[in-house]
Amino acid sequence: MLGIICYAMHQCRFLVDFTKMKKQLAYSIPFGMTVGLQLFSNYFDKIASIRFLDSAEYAIYGVAFMSIPGISQIYDSLCQVNMVNMTRSYQRGSMSGVVSLYKDFVIKTLSFSTPIILAVSLYSEEIIGLLYPASYAAAAKFFRIYSLTFLIGMLGAGTILRSINKTRHSFLSFLIACMIGLPIAYYLISRYGINGAIIGAVINIVLPRITQICFEVHDTGVPLFSYLPWKQMGMIFLIALIGLIPMLIIKGFLHPGLLWCIFMSGIYVLGAYHFYVRNDIFTVDRAFIMKYVNRIVKKKKA
Repeated sequence: MLGIICYAMHQCRFLVDFTKMKKQLAYSIPFGMTVGLQLFSNYFDKIASIRFLDSAEYAIYGVAFMSIPGISQIYDSLCQVNMVNMTRSYQRGSMSGVVSLYKDFVIKTLSFSTPIILAVSLYSEEIIGLLYPASYAAAAKFFRIYSLTFLIGMLGAGTILRSINKTRHSFLSFLIACMIGLPIAYYLISRYGINGAIIGAVINIVLPRITQICFEVHDTGVPLFSYLPWKQMGMIFLIALIGLIPMLIIKGFLHPGLLWCIFMSGIYVLGAYHFYVRNDIFTVDRAFIMKYVNRIVKKKKA
């Protein structure tokens, strides 16, 4: 590393713009501290659980915090693109444009993730049974609770604060949330053990997002009823929940095997996506999908 720095200094002429450096530090330092607080709050329940849970309970509890493959990767890709667009809109002085882009981002993230998250939550027992021995079966209910918190993450709380250069408010959000959530989590773990731990974990996941949303509503000057795309969100959840009902009935009465669960989940997710596309509330625009569908149809006819 030192060699690279020395070579770069020898080959290039460095000009330091202290004004820009000050702005960059004002943005990056609170953001870095926010990331630190986020990591600490996310792992606090595991750290505290070491003291109050026995080894078997802790092993079961740790299994519950699996990620859902693909969700985080697609979310990060959408977030990076949207962050650039929101920042440009803010630099042009269009706060309404920032909020509009944020709403579109929420629709995209929720539409692709909601059916997957609900399907994973429904079949948590089958997933845990596939990946772990029978002694870890108790982890399924905790995994179900944790997987549902991904829906809160899909709201992208904090992205507006980053795009409008208010990272200090993100830091304050997590600081306030930690001051409230960490003592509550510690008490719940000490009092109720593993059940208290999962409740404390959910509190420390959800509470910072709520405080970030409060700051974003304040900083954008947009009322809460206009801050989120409530109508589209309601349609996304309604379609996903209606499709989930027959799967829930089949699981409760017929107890299908793993292969049937995978098959039904695939049909459920694709069916939900179909209705999202028809109502133009999917991650990919309906016109874009129809263009490629028409191309395939024409090729088959030819």
